[in-house]
Amino acid sequence: MDDHHGPAGHPVLAALGSARAALKDVRDVQPTFMTTTAKRQALLEVTALQAQVAELRSRLLASAGDVAEDDGARDVGAWVSQHTRCDLRTGRADVDLATALDRKWSRLAAGMADGTVSPAQAKVIVDALDALPADLSSGMVGRAEEMLIG
Repeated sequence: MDDHHGPAGHPVLAALGSARAALKDVRDVQPTFMTTTAKRQALLEVTALQAQVAELRSRLLASAGDVAEDDGARDVGAWVSQHTRCDLRTGRADVDLATALDRKWSRLAAGMADGTVSPAQAKVIVDALDALPADLSSGMVGRAEEMLIG
């Protein structure tokens, strides 16, 4: 089912529209003239923002099976590959990470949403957590997730 209400039709679309508009407002502003302190802060802020955007993208990917089906794609990874100009392997890897964050590693997803865990860190942490022995208690697995996030 398509949402034809425009950017204000859903809070996620409204937030994305606002973020894109705000970034468009500064696309011609030259950072060369920022103070060192301001550049340092901006670099940290943009890194946190990247993690937050990646987490939102992951949530969207984890729930996009209907999008792929509606467009006749084999799966979400194939849809992503076709519509975002990434290779199929990357598209499917992104969907795999999104699914892991959505179904298994909610604390890790929360760290990305807070901007404290980068997408690259999340991938490494998911790989490490998925490699844990299957017979570990859920408490031990939860502690491992917390330690790796920290």
